[in-house]
Amino acid sequence: MRRFQFLQLSLSALLLCYCGCSGSSSNFGTVEGTVTLDGKPLSGVSVMFYPESGDRSSTGETDENGKYSLRHTRKIDGAVIGKHRVTISTNDLADIYEDGGAEVTTKKRKTLPRKYADQNQSGLSGTVESGNNTIDFPLKSK
Repeated sequence: MRRFQFLQLSLSALLLCYCGCSGSSSNFGTVEGTVTLDGKPLSGVSVMFYPESGDRSSTGETDENGKYSLRHTRKIDGAVIGKHRVTISTNDLADIYEDGGAEVTTKKRKTLPRKYADQNQSGLSGTVESGNNTIDFPLKSK
């Protein structure tokens, strides 16, 4: 009888630990929105939400209409409930082309002010609540 009770308690403890450590989806809210620059949709930029709770960040990328939706992990959409610092950044990597055997490097035009990519300078934030959230970012170039 004691052995059976021990097994029951062990199994219950293991199950509670698994459920508590697996990241319940009830701690997340879905997040989508639109990023614009001077009133025009901004495509191909990364949107990062950094929770004040210290949990891992959530990220999304804008489409041709400036729309994004966040993903926390491969299996979890959205972001942790609470306040977040937000950054928005472009891909500043150079494109390399071959031109008659010589490499020619061209820089992509930087249209987004660099401050938006810095957590301490962006001035961007968002609060994620349970359920569906729409958080838009109307950015200014100057």
